[in-house]
Parts: sequence; C-alpha cells; structure tokens
Amino acid sequence: SYTVKVYNSLSTLIATKTGVSVAKDQYVSVDFKKLSPADPAIQGFITDTNGTPLAGITVELIDVSGRVIATTTTNAGGYYVFRFSAPGTYTVRIKVPSGYSATTASITINVKQFQTATVNFQLTKV
Repeated sequence: SYTVKVYNSLSTLIATKTGVSVAKDQYVSVDFKKLSPADPAIQGFITDTNGTPLAGITVELIDVSGRVIATTTTNAGGYYVFRFSAPGTYTVRIKVPSGYSATTASITINVKQFQTATVNFQLTKV
C-alpha cells in the first residue's frame, strides 16, 4: 500500500491519496479530484534524432526571475510534465547528458490558464 502525493511547482502539497495498492507490472489510476483542469501545464517528450525516447533526462522549470521552481526527469517514454497553478512566462531547460548535444536546450513559453503547452526537445548522439 502506497501514499501518492501531488505537489505544485512551488513544492506545495496539493493532493494526497492513501491506500493505493500496486502489484508488479500493474498500471494503477489514481483520481485526484482536487486538481483543476483549469491549471496550466507544460509537457513534452525528449527523443534522439531517430525518435527514440530518452529516459532520465533532467528537465527544469524556471520562472521569469530566473529561479528554478521545479525539476523532474523524463520517464521511460521520454515524457515529462509540470503542472502548476499560475499562468505566466516560464523557461523549460534540459540538462543535456554526456554523449549528446542539443541545438536547443531551453525554450521560453507563455502559458495561459486552461492551457497545456507542449515543449519537445531532440538530442543528437555525438
């Protein structure tokens, strides 16, 4: 049995679900009714030039003052997501791992209320 907690980009706990059971190789859906679909989000994929997803890449969310407000890593499918409650201008920056290069390692985007913005990155193996 697990406890699943959801934090916003400012590390504030916004939802908790206790008693979640997961068996090996099982997918479990956890419903968080407190999360509003009106809250903006930034999501994306990081792949190589062949379209292969890259897992474990560090992705940072940076506010307009240049402060890192959230950090995550890509999952096995190369996917990441930031959910937060304040619309505004943010920079998404990736940490390019050794053995790869990137034409673009950061993108600044203005996210509006209700918007889910997609910011993808592609890395080239060197």
